[in-house]
Order: sequence, then structure tokens, then C-alpha cells
Amino acid sequence: MLRVVTALLSILLAVGSAHYGIVRIGSWIEHTHFWYFAGAFVGLGILLALVMKQSSFYSTLRHEMCHWLFSVLFLHKPVGISVSLQEGEYVYSGKSNYFITLAPYFFPIVTFFLLLLRLLFDNPGPLFFIVIGLAMAFDLVSSIKDYHCGQSDWRRFGRPFSVIFSATMLAFFTVLHFSILFEGFSSVPKLFKHAFRFYAKFF
Repeated sequence: MLRVVTALLSILLAVGSAHYGIVRIGSWIEHTHFWYFAGAFVGLGILLALVMKQSSFYSTLRHEMCHWLFSVLFLHKPVGISVSLQEGEYVYSGKSNYFITLAPYFFPIVTFFLLLLRLLFDNPGPLFFIVIGLAMAFDLVSSIKDYHCGQSDWRRFGRPFSVIFSATMLAFFTVLHFSILFEGFSSVPKLFKHAFRFYAKFF
């Protein structure tokens, strides 16, 4: 039952944030540096989609670092992490949950840490948008390439739930990172308010 409720909430969050993105996309495109971002994002995204293997070293490292970050956020003690060309493994003490296990399939970790630099600049220059475009392309392609039936992480909570939760949370974080990039961190509460009002009008 908890998985059903969690899946429904993640769907609602994804739809609400997607509506915010649809409303705001016009202003994002009009941003002075939008095309710097778009060029880097599309260019590297296509290249990685064509040449990057599912088990590449850097995508595996990103995968394990997502597990690490969310285990720390949930106050679990890190024990060890190992990454090779063939596989990766992360070990921590404590009980797992949906977020820790499925984080690599929805959280753009490289983009997130680079976006923290947005706190230092009111109006970052073109180079910042190019770097974020490259990072987001890597995060998204790596995440999507991890979506396959052989994933051991998905077996823990069941494939149907894992795919729904991962895909909807990926949609949410993608819109969230777009809004932070083009509007700053002040847009975060605006996104949640918009999603709440979007659903409130149905009641």
C-alpha cells in the first residue's frame, strides 16, 4: 500500500512540476544564454546516447555517488565505495529506502552540485550555461541508459514501482534544475506553489 501511495504522490509531483515547466518554458527560451545551454545539452546528449556504454566508468561512478549522497542525506554511515570498468558497489550501514536505492535513476547529481554555484552569481555568464548543459546531458543520458530490466536495484522494490517512481522523480528534478538554472533558487518555492495551485483548482 505504501508503494502505491508513494507512486501516486510522485506522479502528482511530476505532473505539477511539468505544468510549471510548460508555463515557464517561454521565458526560459528568451533567456540571454539559453542557446548556449541548449547547444551544449543537445550536442553532448546526442554524442553520449550514441557512444556511451551502459557500464562506462564515469556513468558507474555517477550511479554509485547517487547512492552515497542519498544514504548520507538519510543519516546512514558510509562504509565503502568501489568502481571499475565492469561494475560498481556502494556499502553503507542502515536500512535502505526508495530514495537511496533508486537515486541513480532520477537524481542529476553532477548538475545539482554545479548548480550550487548559481548561489554565487546573480547573472552567470555563457560559460556557466554551457557547463550546465554538458552536465545535464551526461546526467540524463546516464540515468536513462540505466533503465533496463536487468537492474538489481529495481528488483528490491519491484520493477513496476521502481520504474514509475524513478521516471516521475526524474521528470520532477529535471524541471526543478531547469527552473534553478534560468530563474535562480528563488524559483524553487514558486514551483511547489504552482503545483499546489494547479491541483487546488480541481477541488
